Amino acid sequence: MIRSNQGTDHAWLVLMKAMRALTRYAAAGIAETGLGLSDFGVLEVLLNKGPLPVNTIGTIVDLTPGSISIAVDRLFAKGLVTRVESTEDRGNVPSPLPRERRTSSFRLSESIPGR
Repeated sequence: MIRSNQGTDHAWLVLMKAMRALTRYAAAGIAETGLGLSDFGVLEVLLNKGPLPVNTIGTIVDLTPGSISIAVDRLFAKGLVTRVESTEDRGNVPSPLPRERRTSSFRLSESIPGR
């Protein structure tokens, strides 16, 4: 007996189209804040998890350490994160700034409940 994969193939295609639509919608909202997707991902991890080393952030947002360092540089330039010297090695650990110290040009955190 031959089994048909048509049902699972169709479900996969529907889910992929839905994911693309959600990604476009989210990217448009994120772009309004002046951030890119990688910057937003790094900032979101830092806001939820607190200060983390770059290699730890990489496994969560699926970016290379170099990409994360550049994203942290951009976030630092915008006044959204600070760098804390690591006690374990000679590197820096990015840390989100408290709400009262963030620049006024960034409004995303005010639109997220509990921030």
